[in-house]
Amino acid sequence: MKPGSLGGAQNGNEATDLEGVGQAVFERFNEVTRNIHGRIDLPTGEPIAQIVVAGFAKDYGPEVWLLTFEVKQDLQREDYFNTHITRPTFSQSWPPEKGQPHTLVEFQYPPESASPTLLDLLQKKDPRVEKIATSDAKMSAVSSLLLAGDSKKILPADAIQFMRAALGAIAPENARETVCVITEDAGLQWVLQPPAEAKPLKPLNTPQAEKDERPGGAPSLLHPTSN
Repeated sequence: MKPGSLGGAQNGNEATDLEGVGQAVFERFNEVTRNIHGRIDLPTGEPIAQIVVAGFAKDYGPEVWLLTFEVKQDLQREDYFNTHITRPTFSQSWPPEKGQPHTLVEFQYPPESASPTLLDLLQKKDPRVEKIATSDAKMSAVSSLLLAGDSKKILPADAIQFMRAALGAIAPENARETVCVITEDAGLQWVLQPPAEAKPLKPLNTPQAEKDERPGGAPSLLHPTSN
């Protein structure tokens, strides 16, 4: 399937925004992997990376695409491989095909560790999400419309409240959670921002590290203390 525009141009040979994202990531991956000469062991059919791209295209509406990258290795000699990443394949997940339900779109990685989706849990009345779905009339309406494949009727504020509660209920302990909303007018807005990344540890036993850690005025080899 040809990638959609996500706001990009589709005239002549000009690449769309989505294709540009795929190309940029593809090039960066190959900059890194060309220095890998050991064997990479992945389960059969498992991609090395997947990227979910969501946006709102003018005159088209919301789009969600899955970009999949695979790794290829060519044996040059014993235990020495040339490694490269394939160009991404594009799979459109939203909008659904005509006649298909408008409901949750969910992705999991890696494939072999996939757990039941939130929609699966709703259908099976899992106690964790059933408690939320029956907590009040609004949450009950959200759950019913998702199960009926009629999510377009859900109010954004109700959807956000439901998703935050449901994901919080089923997420593993200490899992990183982020929530954002994408609209035509305001673009991307964070509801729950990504947690701050931990600062990398400073290298030890280097002149720069010693300089960074030494308080001002402390003695050094160049300026020892005088008695």
